[in-house]
Amino acid sequence: MSVIDKPLTENLKIAQQGARPEVDVAADLPPKKYDSNSWFMIGHFEADGHTLDYAFHLLAIAIPGSGTQYASIISVTNETTGYFYAQGEIYPASEVEVAEGRLGIRVPNGYLGGDWDKMQIHREAPGIVIDTEATAVGYPIYSKGTARFPLLGINVHHYSVPYMQTTGALTIEGRRYDITGRGYTWFDRGWQNHNPAANVKLSWMGIYLDNGEVISLYDTDVPGQEESWATVLHPDGSQAFTQTEPLDASGFWHSERSGQYYPTHWQARLPEYDAVLDIIPVPREQEIVSAVPMLHRYEGASVVTGAWGGQEVKGHACVHLIGRWPR
Repeated sequence: MSVIDKPLTENLKIAQQGARPEVDVAADLPPKKYDSNSWFMIGHFEADGHTLDYAFHLLAIAIPGSGTQYASIISVTNETTGYFYAQGEIYPASEVEVAEGRLGIRVPNGYLGGDWDKMQIHREAPGIVIDTEATAVGYPIYSKGTARFPLLGINVHHYSVPYMQTTGALTIEGRRYDITGRGYTWFDRGWQNHNPAANVKLSWMGIYLDNGEVISLYDTDVPGQEESWATVLHPDGSQAFTQTEPLDASGFWHSERSGQYYPTHWQARLPEYDAVLDIIPVPREQEIVSAVPMLHRYEGASVVTGAWGGQEVKGHACVHLIGRWPR
């Protein structure tokens, strides 16, 4: 049995080479007493001749004077047909059920609950249903090796579990696809307190390569706070933090809905691994427009090509952009 196939809960009992965690992957799964709590799921599957992706983001935000608000955000992509759908809804705490002492969050249009051995992920929208269960296998990615780090004036906690064995179905445009065993779900967990003075402009990418390398990549270019780095999970379960070159972003697209510009072609360079990766979203227009402008974002299911250690590689990624990009 490879390290990827072993349950995460077993692997967590073993010290992970290259990781110095300052979080507890199991105990920190439920909501924490911070201004912002985030649970972000990304699915990528091959089913019935179609390449399918979804992103489901649950975000709990404490707003002074208004209490906690819950954002339930979804995007669904059929890379084969070019179909893209996105929806973001915001609910007050009075319309949300939150379990005590465990992960269990029920919003009017969805549910997330369970533990690493059995996670239920459910979300509905017009013509769309995500109805899955997932089991975490392999090892986590502790961002920057610790999962706790300063970013844009905020003390961020962030870890990822890129291998969630998934059973169930995706319904897209009213057509049901059985996705059992046909891909993985990536699970992201993050929390932090607000910094009202922060100028947030951030690119994050979760990247799978066909050589077994998995990458969590950050890039910010806020003046005076430029940072470009990645945490790489190797096929043997070890991980490493590495500096990267700033993302080369191009192919700007203007959204008529939000008025924002977004790059739609990136080149990532990881000198330590002699790696150059081109990331291109399919389709190009994958924006999520929110009722709250600060929650506008680009969430792009993407194709990856390039080289790693002098060898040709390919793969797929989810690109997450927040902030504003000048054309």
